[in-house]
Amino acid sequence: MLRALRAGLSEAGGALRGLAALLLPAHCIVCGHRLSEQEHCVCTACSVALPYTRFRARRDNPVERILIGRFPLGRADSYIFYRQHSDAHRIISAIKYYGRSDAAVEMGRRMAAELEGTAFFRDIDLIIPIPLSTRRERRRGYNQSLMLARGVGEVTGIKVDGSLLRRRVDNPTQTRLNVNARIANVEGIFSAPKPAAVSGRHILIIDDVITTGATITSAADSLTAAGARLISVLTLAAATSIDRW
Repeated sequence: MLRALRAGLSEAGGALRGLAALLLPAHCIVCGHRLSEQEHCVCTACSVALPYTRFRARRDNPVERILIGRFPLGRADSYIFYRQHSDAHRIISAIKYYGRSDAAVEMGRRMAAELEGTAFFRDIDLIIPIPLSTRRERRRGYNQSLMLARGVGEVTGIKVDGSLLRRRVDNPTQTRLNVNARIANVEGIFSAPKPAAVSGRHILIIDDVITTGATITSAADSLTAAGARLISVLTLAAATSIDRW
């Protein structure tokens, strides 16, 4: 009973934080300055200064290079570069730890808008976000990757379904692990409970950050085992270390 009470309080806390973000005067999640009526989540000055990857669906970009050969890859892209104590870090932190689900949806819209006019979304049948464990999602109040996916879906019109990939294991965070430890940490942690819904389809996986590609590869393996024809990948951010791959 105590566990259920704690879970309920956590969910309520996440909902209240989201409601406060909507009702109180809006401030930039990067610099903290008050936003104008035309600005959403990130002010114009901070938006201009973000470290955009500018891959724009370019083939053989660094994100594609770290994923190619691991699973049947369609296309891969990331919106901004990520490093600790940067503007991108502040955006990720707001989305993951400070209840800003609205900011996740907005960044999803921006990710999709950046790729409009390219062939990135061509032939994609379905958008599937990387799932959180039940415990982490309950504590956070939402899955930030699902919120990003919803923003992408709003712009593209492609269906988003967060029920088609599940995290079976509440594995430790990847943050301080090296490449080999990251791979071992996520091996076999996902399942695709509805194979008929993904079989023969081109799936777009959405996640917040890609570093080594281990989590995305594990998810893609589960989807391809369930019959997915092709997997594309889009993330909000890419660790700057991917340029060394």
